[in-house]
Amino acid sequence: MLLSRVLTTDDDLRCFAERYQTEAQGVGLQLEYLHRARVRVYYPPFRPHEFRAGHTVNAQPPLRYFVAPGETAKTLALREYHLRETDLVEIGAIWFARYDSPWRWLHRLQFYFGMTYDAWRTRQPYVLGGSFIAAVVEQQTKLLPQIIYKGTVRVGKVAGLLHIYVGPRAGLWKRFAAGISGDFLARQRKAWRAAPRPIRLPS
Repeated sequence: MLLSRVLTTDDDLRCFAERYQTEAQGVGLQLEYLHRARVRVYYPPFRPHEFRAGHTVNAQPPLRYFVAPGETAKTLALREYHLRETDLVEIGAIWFARYDSPWRWLHRLQFYFGMTYDAWRTRQPYVLGGSFIAAVVEQQTKLLPQIIYKGTVRVGKVAGLLHIYVGPRAGLWKRFAAGISGDFLARQRKAWRAAPRPIRLPS
């Protein structure tokens, strides 16, 4: 299992920002934003500065996901889906390092649980997420099913099709459990298909 802690010092927050920038192909994080957010990292036991993964959770506007689309796009999206920015909590700055471990799948489960819990505990009625990566969008919209924005934007050196999505706090854990169960079954089916079949000898 990994351990986790919330970062509070400027030195730790700068370290998080540098690591995220490396993992996110040059996308930067401002220290002012990290001061507003809850910044959590995950690390092996007895190695608290060996970050393996991290994320932020923020409920204080302005929300970071709306910066690239701009004020007009944000206003239109919130109006169309009857949302207020002050009712949202965003899960962002998500990264998970590449490393070899037979328990990596369990670490990821712990990571997803941690970010979901940090968002849930804010008691905001809606949770916000977003990504450029199609596989991440597919995964996260199981938890946050309503896409409220889709458009091509640039963030730092990254340009692409950004999806922003939202889900109500009500039913969050039910959707989390359904998503995890579905992923586990898909993993088991994949392992079964990859397993060698016994050779049948002629009788």
